[in-house]
Amino acid sequence: MYLRSVFAILTTLTFLGSRWCRRAELPAQLDNVTDILKTILEGYDIRLRPNFGGEHLLIGMDMVIASFDSISEVNMDYTLTLYLNQFWTDERLKFSKENYELTLSGDFAEKIWVPDTFFANDKNSFLHEVTEKNKMVRLKSNGDIAYGMRFTTTLACMMDLHYYPLDSQNCTVEIESYGYTVADVVMYWTATPVVGVEDAELPQFSIMKYETTNRMEKLATELQDGFRQWKRTTLERRKLEGRLSRRIESKDHDGDLAGMTETHRNEKPRPSQKLNSPPTQNL
Repeated sequence: MYLRSVFAILTTLTFLGSRWCRRAELPAQLDNVTDILKTILEGYDIRLRPNFGGEHLLIGMDMVIASFDSISEVNMDYTLTLYLNQFWTDERLKFSKENYELTLSGDFAEKIWVPDTFFANDKNSFLHEVTEKNKMVRLKSNGDIAYGMRFTTTLACMMDLHYYPLDSQNCTVEIESYGYTVADVVMYWTATPVVGVEDAELPQFSIMKYETTNRMEKLATELQDGFRQWKRTTLERRKLEGRLSRRIESKDHDGDLAGMTETHRNEKPRPSQKLNSPPTQNL
């Protein structure tokens, strides 16, 4: 009985000692995260981009395609759900010389400067809010920021239906800064710009290929010289372009379904196949 009591006391002391050691090992810089956030936001001006008045700000981005929800030939658009991640550095948010990272809720993004990124061919979009707003901010101690969100967007896609239903379409996701020119903000694709296209499934189309591109555009933004001359500014646009080919279902003698894409346009049905009302095309 005496030995059991001594063992219990030693176990309790060891447990308390281990908790105290872990507490003592906690870096002093992260001992009170609330005070850290209050300190770095004190005097922070959300209206000014990082490095305002100096070099342009680099903003990296990548996206994860969660699903292709629909494609409409009538409305000339398509809908997809995706995760958009953006990366930049704001030296005003530095809080330690050591390498630490804080994962914060999306509400923190309302207290700091974030890019005014928008989709140039967007028709309608909404941010998912179940169970909370699907936004996330990761802040590193050197001021590096990762800003992610999940939303569903309907994008315009001008389709050429001359070869319908043996058609293929080029649909794009066009991303750019709404107000900043390349003198202030330069966007770039990260090393792995797009993920999830290979696993995406569409009811009527097959994804033949996709690629990411950059494009400069000069737009007239304001009038000068007594409203006689437009001032042209240069904007930079990121584009994800995918080529979709429509699948046509056919039946063989056994009733099995076989897919038919644009690569079959010049192919004749095999003797074992019988196509149901094949379309006539002048190719």
